[in-house]
Amino acid sequence: MLVSPAWLKSHLADRQLVLLQIGERGEFDKEHIPGARFLDFESLQPIRKADSTSSCRRWPNWIRPSPHWA
Repeated sequence: MLVSPAWLKSHLADRQLVLLQIGERGEFDKEHIPGARFLDFESLQPIRKADSTSSCRRWPNWIRPSPHWA
């Protein structure tokens, strides 16, 4: 979900917020929003169901997709 900078600023203390920086590790190490977690885009692999042509992404174990994402 993309949010505005104002929304993010007002929710940074929310313990339910998971902020991901997806990109290159060097950029993350150089500078990131405090509390953000790094996610390498290349680590996201599509999974195909045998009975479907739709695909989804495999999320690392520590990410729990929000029910609001559906």
